[in-house]
Amino acid sequence: MAISKEERAQLKLLPIRGYCDWKGIPYTTDTPTELRMVDHDSLVVRTKLNRFVWNSTGVKGDLLDFIHYYELGKSDGDSKGAAIKNQLAYARFVKGENIDVSKLYEDNTPRYRFD
Repeated sequence: MAISKEERAQLKLLPIRGYCDWKGIPYTTDTPTELRMVDHDSLVVRTKLNRFVWNSTGVKGDLLDFIHYYELGKSDGDSKGAAIKNQLAYARFVKGENIDVSKLYEDNTPRYRFD
């Protein structure tokens, strides 16, 4: 099955945080804009950018890379076919819930005014 450019763009918008919630991957929230994986504390997800950095391995990327390297434990030489299948399954879940991906996990932290 071929994926169009528009579909790829939509898949890139899927939030890593939402995927973690959907799969039950535990994380902590150190700051409002960062998540840290519980079992690998050097893996940090920057929620505003929807990107991750795994400091101990030097791996970084988007949701597809997160699934490939972190969840599936694959390396650079391995095919990303299984990761794409997982990402598509998550996309079907989100689409079935009629969720607007652009509003999923918006930054809702209140802004404080200091005198």
